[in-house]
Amino acid sequence: MRYVGYAFAMMFTLSAWAVQFPGPMGTYAGTGSLTRLADGSQISYNVSTTLSSSAMSSHYHYSNGFDYTLSFTLVDADYGQFTLMYGGVQAGTAFCMGSTCQAEIDFTDATLGPVRVNISFTFNGNTVTTTGHNFTSGTIFQQSSTLQ
Repeated sequence: MRYVGYAFAMMFTLSAWAVQFPGPMGTYAGTGSLTRLADGSQISYNVSTTLSSSAMSSHYHYSNGFDYTLSFTLVDADYGQFTLMYGGVQAGTAFCMGSTCQAEIDFTDATLGPVRVNISFTFNGNTVTTTGHNFTSGTIFQQSSTLQ
């Protein structure tokens, strides 16, 4: 079974035009589950994400041994919306409103290949819950991380 695009639960890097996220900055750690829509099979993972006013990096460790780290740069932050950049190429768009951020990502990663993902991040105090659909791999995912 191939899981393309595991690492798209919570990842992007803040640029000079910093996005105001609805949760505190710092290091978040948690767990998640990825479900393959074709057959309902699941795989669990651990995630660690560092979020600051200028950068965010997420590292994922899946129960099948797959490890991956991914970051995005955020640019053109204005009126709650921003552009996600990956290696200097536009990878998607996002916005934050209230306690939720929404991102639509569509790019090609050197390791994962083509990736098209829709992600929601809901902040509640020191916890963020991330839910998404990876259209490329035919998977859905949800994770919960807590500020350390």
